[in-house]
Amino acid sequence: MDSAGRIVLPKTVRELLHLRGGARLTVNVSANKIELLPTPDAEVHVVRRGGRMVIVGAPKGVNAAAAIEGDREDRDAQVTSRARRPR
Repeated sequence: MDSAGRIVLPKTVRELLHLRGGARLTVNVSANKIELLPTPDAEVHVVRRGGRMVIVGAPKGVNAAAAIEGDREDRDAQVTSRARRPR
């Protein structure tokens, strides 16, 4: 912990929990311990890993179909915007 009270999470922990800069965490304090939990509204997104599309940042109960559909819509919008650019 630095003199301002900030804590840096190791990269391996951030990767395991799919946390990025600006991610929000819930802090629970009890029995002389601190528990940090990703907030339920953590960003859910789809990334390509080893040639496969993987949903990351998903808390329990996330709608995987909706996350995939959202990713498709984002990709469609990117393709459409590229097609509209003058060459």
